[in-house]
Amino acid sequence: HSYIRAKLGVEYIERKDNDNNINKKSEKGVPIILITPPPVNSKAWDNYCTVISPRPLSPRSNERARDYGSILKEIGNEMQCPVLDTFELFHGSEEGKYEKFLWDGLHLNGEGNIILYEALMKLIKEKYPNLAPMEDGEGRYGSMGVPLEEKLWNELC
Repeated sequence: HSYIRAKLGVEYIERKDNDNNINKKSEKGVPIILITPPPVNSKAWDNYCTVISPRPLSPRSNERARDYGSILKEIGNEMQCPVLDTFELFHGSEEGKYEKFLWDGLHLNGEGNIILYEALMKLIKEKYPNLAPMEDGEGRYGSMGVPLEEKLWNELC
């Protein structure tokens, strides 16, 4: 058996198959892609929670997001499933770079969402090309991928 131990005091739910083995796919056999949390601008998030939209403060920090992401990458390695590291994608270790991708210090803004989408599509095309949106044949028919009913997301923006 392979067990994932809690770090940072966080409990993890393990998905196990009938033989009690950790399963890297969902119950329907769809591959799992893990996505780490993006960086956090604590000052901006605290300001949002106290001034802009008053609510109880949540203990969010960039260090905690980085540590959580590191653990998630360990889990992905153990489960042999791909991990999209958004902390690195948005330069979370470089103060002054990642803040421009967050609208309130915690959630991605439009630019951040576009970058995340592009990175996710790249990962799907690399690891699961049969599940990527079909690109040939105007996305409606072709040799590989999922046919689209409507336009691609990037064609709408």
